[in-house]
Amino acid sequence: MEKTVQPTLLHSCAKASSASELLFRVQYPNSRHRRALFLGLDDAAADLIRSQPAIVSQRVYRLAADAPNQLTLSDERGSVGHLEALISAHDLVLMVSTNASQDQAAAGIYDTARSHNIMVNWIILHQQPGRRPQVANQIFTKDPDIIATTIDALRIGDL
Repeated sequence: MEKTVQPTLLHSCAKASSASELLFRVQYPNSRHRRALFLGLDDAAADLIRSQPAIVSQRVYRLAADAPNQLTLSDERGSVGHLEALISAHDLVLMVSTNASQDQAAAGIYDTARSHNIMVNWIILHQQPGRRPQVANQIFTKDPDIIATTIDALRIGDL
């Protein structure tokens, strides 16, 4: 006879939930797949994102080297577009940096995304000193494996 595991809901916020709400939360699948904009703030970061097996069919953008503060993006196919035009097709931005060269452009990316109610996650793979713009979800680490973990946790990989 198999033992059925039932959630205990012993933490404080779950105690306030009703039984019907609990049944909805436990049984309800993730309603939709996220549409993420993958953005490397520098060449090494874009290469790290492209190397992720979970997103092989996704486009990875890079800030255009000639005008990073204008938020012009290019992808591996050579397509170029402005962040404002590209962002409306997405509901999440995952940006990665391996150095501090584009930290100020990150503020413009965050502001643009926020104006469209789009969540931004910024993985910072360097420990260079400097003042970074405030982005709601920042992950500071030296471990590039966090990119794969973040893709999995946010459910933004290929289906």
